[in-house]
Amino acid sequence: MTIDLSERPLASTLGSRPPSLRSGEARRPGSAGATARRQPTGSVRRGVLALFPGQGSQVAGMGRRAVETSPAAAEFFDAASRALGRDLRQLCWNSPRETLTETANAQVALTAASIADWLALREKEAGTADDAGDAGLGHDACSGHSVGALAAAVAAGFLSPVDGLRLAAARGELMAQAPAGGSMLALATPLAAADEDELMAQAHSLAQEHGVEVAALNGPRQFVLAGGKAQLEAVAQRYGAASKMLQVSNAFHSRYMEPVAPRWRETVHKVDFKPGRRRYVGCTTAQLTTEADDVRADLIRGLTEPVRWFGVLERTGDLAQIDVFGPGQAIARLTRSHLGGRPLRIHGGGR
Repeated sequence: MTIDLSERPLASTLGSRPPSLRSGEARRPGSAGATARRQPTGSVRRGVLALFPGQGSQVAGMGRRAVETSPAAAEFFDAASRALGRDLRQLCWNSPRETLTETANAQVALTAASIADWLALREKEAGTADDAGDAGLGHDACSGHSVGALAAAVAAGFLSPVDGLRLAAARGELMAQAPAGGSMLALATPLAAADEDELMAQAHSLAQEHGVEVAALNGPRQFVLAGGKAQLEAVAQRYGAASKMLQVSNAFHSRYMEPVAPRWRETVHKVDFKPGRRRYVGCTTAQLTTEADDVRADLIRGLTEPVRWFGVLERTGDLAQIDVFGPGQAIARLTRSHLGGRPLRIHGGGR
């Protein structure tokens, strides 16, 4: 979930430090744990980073401007609507908030709008609506928060736009089918963590204390927990205004998703991944890659493992500019701790 709580810090520290992400020991067995790198002092920034938002950012009207002004985006909406048997214009533009909040709708709608916004800019700046002809668009790396990783994989050239949206639809439907009982809680810390390891230490300590899991490291002052509703409500009662229960159907990025994880893995492996044209930054690894197998593995892990957005921001600090696609206000706010004077453009939003 993409949410900003930077103005609502916790009132106390969160306990002792567990093993760092460098060893991977602070995460579930088998998860990737390499620590992201900071921008070297005095180095010159070059290149553009493309970011895509996760569930919770969806708003009515998203993608409309792109589809109504860009033939490439309109063609994508038409083709994707036929492929899914759903009217994406109706879903993205005219659905009530309650409909867009449902996981099976939110993920496909948000991904459709984000891809449309990216296609519209590609057509404008590169002068082409052809899937293969995007050499003129100057993005050097792409990353997405949670389900936004699918749009990032499309922008990086590993998936076709329609295949990326098919996966978003399948992902949302599977996650909605997981056994109920879980939820998610976002918390803000009193002080900014020096790095991702320090934030994981705080989050891991609190998660262990209450029998829940770390679902996301969103930035130096925010993390998200996932687990049983009763346990999370106890944490929320303890920390009050520094916490916020998220409007989600279950505990995403945790073991609550394990019952549907095998079907998700099978679904992803059925899709044809192409050689990428840009670097992809894994949301569960915070690592840059140009290998399709790495992208596929990151998308699979994203169902049950934490989103390492703090690590993504650390790892991409050497890029000179940031472009955000889709309804990007929340992602833009999460990014501000790592802007360092870099320009940030938001392409998309609601009506």
